[in-house]
Amino acid sequence: MLLADERHDFIRTFYYDLAGLDFAELVKVHDEMAAEAKKSLRHSAKAAEFQIELDLRYVGQEFTLSVPVSREMLKRGDRQKIRSAFDALYEHRYAHHSPEEPVEMVNIRLAAVVKRQKLRFPKLSRRGAAKPSGRRPVYLSDARKPVSCPIYQRSEIGAGTRIEGPALIEEHGTTTVLFESDKCVVAPSGEILIDVGGAK
Repeated sequence: MLLADERHDFIRTFYYDLAGLDFAELVKVHDEMAAEAKKSLRHSAKAAEFQIELDLRYVGQEFTLSVPVSREMLKRGDRQKIRSAFDALYEHRYAHHSPEEPVEMVNIRLAAVVKRQKLRFPKLSRRGAAKPSGRRPVYLSDARKPVSCPIYQRSEIGAGTRIEGPALIEEHGTTTVLFESDKCVVAPSGEILIDVGGAK
């Protein structure tokens, strides 16, 4: 969630038969929505990308498909290109389409998207082979027979470190348990990647 792009979605009902669609009025509605979107974006409005979709359906149907369009298509009143895009999307979704059936528009959608800069996590330094800080009897697969497990401190293992189970990796607030056939490696950015034994 913290790394997601900033996105604001807007929708207006604009009920019209596609054959008689008033494109000049639709462009006006779009521009009103875009102005509203820019206000919601505040400082990042200049970096926003605007994505437009028209909710279309065959006349008599209940559900719509959202067809991506551009403002230029709306300004040109490119009715045939929009219709073709709807038929192609319908064919892709349902494996058939009806080019002879009339199509109607229900809504116009506008998404204002600001791409966030991708985070670059700091690289964890490499260290020598991991050395356990001690051992502890741990009940794993057999509740009657404890297994002597080496204990590793998370703060002491570096990038590329490989540990085979059974073992414990301790840190403040949590303990990672490696069962007898598990293996793990520490990624360059610090995550512990576990290959669970027997998992396919």
